[in-house]
Amino acid sequence: MGRNLRGVIVYGSLLAPLELREWLDGAEGRATRVKVSGFERVFDAEAEQRETSGTRRAVLNLYESEGSWFNGLLIPTLDPSEYEAYVARETGYEFAEVGTDRITPYVDESATVEANSEIIVAVNAPASNGIRPIPSYLENCLNGAGYWGSEFYDDFLDSTRLTSGRSLRSYVESARRERSRSESKTKRPL
Repeated sequence: MGRNLRGVIVYGSLLAPLELREWLDGAEGRATRVKVSGFERVFDAEAEQRETSGTRRAVLNLYESEGSWFNGLLIPTLDPSEYEAYVARETGYEFAEVGTDRITPYVDESATVEANSEIIVAVNAPASNGIRPIPSYLENCLNGAGYWGSEFYDDFLDSTRLTSGRSLRSYVESARRERSRSESKTKRPL
């Protein structure tokens, strides 16, 4: 992939405004919420730059998969230095071009996807079966998805899975119930 990059779609921790700003100052104002068909988002990439513990070492990954979709943020234009920073940040991933026919902005977005734009997304990082999300990374992704609205958050939960095939929604709801049970046990009077 050359330096003629026009845009990227981000879908994990870069949904969080703070991480997005650290990589690309002013990106929030340039970002368009989109749905992308033909890719599946999975928590199976082995983390290279984050603290891990046991099986909790997964970050998000994408695979081309007809019939699947994910949501993310389209940053429509990057200059060469922004592109280099993105590629350096996404070490271990490959990059796939995304045809504009696969990208649909959310209904309330005013931006359109130009047919002549070259857009890439990070895919196919080294992966492992049986690993679970890094809790701090998952929290960052969930907070980021929530920042972009309730519909975006729900779509994030519904279009993401774990290596077991379990939906992220099911995993998060189960973790919340378990945490609630643990907290209620510690608050019982003697």
